[in-house]
Amino acid sequence: MFPETKNRDARTIQIVPAIVALFDELPEGEPEEHVFLKKGGAPFKEAPTNFRTAVENLKLNNGRTKRDRITFHSIRHTVATQLAKTFNPAGLMDVMGWRTVQMAMRYVHANEDAKTAALNGLHDAMKPKPKENGKVIQLHRVK
Repeated sequence: MFPETKNRDARTIQIVPAIVALFDELPEGEPEEHVFLKKGGAPFKEAPTNFRTAVENLKLNNGRTKRDRITFHSIRHTVATQLAKTFNPAGLMDVMGWRTVQMAMRYVHANEDAKTAALNGLHDAMKPKPKENGKVIQLHRVK
C-alpha cells in the first residue's frame, strides 16, 4: 500500500512472484519502514546516484537531445510502453496509477513493430473468408 502518491490517491500495487521471493529473503521490519536505504540508513528521496553514474559511464546519453536523455524516470516510460502491448487503457491506467487517458498517452510511446503488427492484423481481419457452401466474389478495381 502506498498511502502517499503524486496524485494523492492511496493505492495498492501488485508485484510478481519473483519480487515477492526477494522480499521474503529480507529480514523482518516494521510495516512503515523503507525497504531500500542509503548507505547511512536514510531513505532515498531521489533516484540513486548509481543510476546516473552508470548512464554516464556507458555513455548512453551521448548524441541525445535533452528531451531524449535517459533518466531514472525513463524506466517508467519504458514500463508503460511495454505494458501497453498487453493491457487495455483501463488496465494500464490502473496499474500505473493514472486517472486519465491523457497521462497514459504522455507515457506510452509508439513502437514501429507494434504499429506494423496491428496494421497487418487489420489487413488479415479484412480478408474475405469463404462461407461454407457459399461463393466469395472478388472485387477488382476497374481502370
